[in-house]
Amino acid sequence: MKMILPSIVQGFRQAIAVPKLLLLLWLSNLLFAVPASLILGQILAESFADSRVATNMLEGFDLGWHAEFESTASSFGETFQPTISGPGPVLEHLEAWWSGELFAGHLGLVALGLSYAVLWAFLLGGVLDRLTVPSDAYSLEQFSRAGGRLLPRFIGLAVISGIAYWGIYELARRAYGWLQSANRDLTEERTLLMWVLPIAIATVGLLIIVRTFFDYAKIALAVDNNTSLLGSLVAALRCVRRFPFAVLAVAFVMAGFSAALLGLYAWLAPGVGQSTGVMIVLAFLGSQLYFVGRIWLRVALIGSEMRLFQAMH
Repeated sequence: MKMILPSIVQGFRQAIAVPKLLLLLWLSNLLFAVPASLILGQILAESFADSRVATNMLEGFDLGWHAEFESTASSFGETFQPTISGPGPVLEHLEAWWSGELFAGHLGLVALGLSYAVLWAFLLGGVLDRLTVPSDAYSLEQFSRAGGRLLPRFIGLAVISGIAYWGIYELARRAYGWLQSANRDLTEERTLLMWVLPIAIATVGLLIIVRTFFDYAKIALAVDNNTSLLGSLVAALRCVRRFPFAVLAVAFVMAGFSAALLGLYAWLAPGVGQSTGVMIVLAFLGSQLYFVGRIWLRVALIGSEMRLFQAMH
């Protein structure tokens, strides 16, 4: 607790102290999503045409139309699912992340996801640099310069971490394959779930550990401009070895905050069937508030991890 609580408190303080940074991150993500949203809107408009489907969709999700639409949809059209409102997209993304299906979609969607990953790598470089320079005089030019300077090395870390993620997914795939073979004649679903759940928990735990380790490697690159990729990995390993419990505790505590925020959003978020302009606007604002909360927690996590990393020196 000696390192955990001060680090978390410091992370939240830093996240609160940079409202302009949070606004920049929110706007960057919103502007990135607008083109994809317009494309999807055009696809839906062409499918609705002059039919009553549009009216039905205002009253609730038309499953009959969607079954027909899904059989011919491709690329962005595939993303329009009954779970598209409320917490559904977040839960689907998390499921794709822990199951390894994140890059198994249409090529266009994978390309869009990779483009977003590059954007976030650029933004993350600026965020890390901003948190190392707690000054109100910090400019957008400094932010952009730091993001551009760190982007190539962050991409290099992404490639290395991708290999680690692949190893975890492959291990999980083999474990599920063995489980399926060993329980081929099993008819009790509860017993099968007792076997599947530990594998799923172990997979998620390993993914969080890998993500956390590479977070510290990125922090090392931001703190010391002369550090190489190998040097950043060594520095991250040194930090994890020195504060193993604190590193994991901070990561899982912040994951708990994220889960609590998602639970609150799931409780408050309206579902499909918003037929008035006011309710549609409120649903949009609610989703954006949730997204701002996620950004805030991400910045707080980065600040907490940076506090631990700096304590190593």
